[in-house]
Amino acid sequence: MSGLAEALATATEMNKSECSKVLTSLADVVTKEVKNTGEVTIPGLAMIKARVKLATKAGNREILCMVLMVAAKQAKTLVVAYAVAAINKITNLLRVAFFLYKGG
Repeated sequence: MSGLAEALATATEMNKSECSKVLTSLADVVTKEVKNTGEVTIPGLAMIKARVKLATKAGNREILCMVLMVAAKQAKTLVVAYAVAAINKITNLLRVAFFLYKGG
């Protein structure tokens, strides 16, 4: 995170320590918001969502014509970040440029 704080400090003409505090407080606010509402959007960067993956029961399951004993799994919370459209466009352009550079 120090590299990000340093880049942010040079771009905004703030101290590196102040930028580090801003990033830490942003992380705290996002964590609290995701726990409360389950979703938060950082404008121009990403949307972060939390969802609950349900528990599964133990038992016999047929997989590829074989009957296997499957253990039970507990429910768990998954946190997923989705990039905004602008970042997706940039990464797609980079993929195409790399593909063309490699001679594909």
